Amino acid sequence: MYYKKLTNANVLGGTNTNTTDGWKYTEATFLGGSSFSFTIDYTLVFGGVAAGDNIQYFVTAQDLFTPVNVGINSGSFAANPASVSLTGAAFPLGGTINSYNIVLPIPTLVTIGAAGTYPSLTGAGGLFADLNTKGLSGNTVVNIIDLTVNETGANSLNQMVYGCAGPNTLTIKPNAAGTTLTGSLASAALLKIKSSNVIIDGSSNGTSSQDLTITNLSVTAPSVVLIGSTVTTAVTNTTLKNCFVINGVNTATAVVVGDGTTLGTAGYFNNINLQNNNIQRAYNGIFAVAVPFAGNGSGL
Repeated sequence: MYYKKLTNANVLGGTNTNTTDGWKYTEATFLGGSSFSFTIDYTLVFGGVAAGDNIQYFVTAQDLFTPVNVGINSGSFAANPASVSLTGAAFPLGGTINSYNIVLPIPTLVTIGAAGTYPSLTGAGGLFADLNTKGLSGNTVVNIIDLTVNETGANSLNQMVYGCAGPNTLTIKPNAAGTTLTGSLASAALLKIKSSNVIIDGSSNGTSSQDLTITNLSVTAPSVVLIGSTVTTAVTNTTLKNCFVINGVNTATAVVVGDGTTLGTAGYFNNINLQNNNIQRAYNGIFAVAVPFAGNGSGL
């Protein structure tokens, strides 16, 4: 495997160390059968690696035929190489090249409140805005430590990014009975969950106690919770349980499962758990609609 930062030169490095610019390489470890693994050594990258960097990579392999055929899984060589031990003539690489971003994880235990890790879930500087630029390194618990938290609904929780051990869960729960998330957002859901593996558990003690109330006070086509897909990426294994869910008027739906962009539009989802919730002041307590597709919408 060859790799470099996006900003590094598209040439073969003069050495396979961080002292020269360009592509660096690592050799595969044979796992048996047809399986191999690679370990990327970031210390070899010219200029080092930091959060926000984009890493490009490609894998090469050759057969036993004479003359040798060398394959590449992304990009294209400037000139056909004679082996996987590439020379400078194979560069610059053209075409579309595999890449990924370096992101930081949030802590596996965070708090929501005036003196917490984040002041809110959905507001500016809140958990959702930060998590949308970072990721999870393990199963993460979000503890709401204030009895009342004001939510703007400005930020949705997009599909989460996981570390190598993922996927991981994000559990949002109250610290004590009587906890309330409150906001006023017209023609939209106050909490918009567009990610798999999210658990909103209203119990503060791991039982079936209903200790969390989520309220949208708007009287203009409000909704409280949306669990929604992004384009065709399905949301799976997401839970809303043990909560009071209170809408602003009884002419709109409180909990919607479907598309993540437009309320009431069919979406992609599986294994969504809505359990032991007390839903009030809603025309439909729960409205779920799935795109007609084999297996889609199962496990609700």
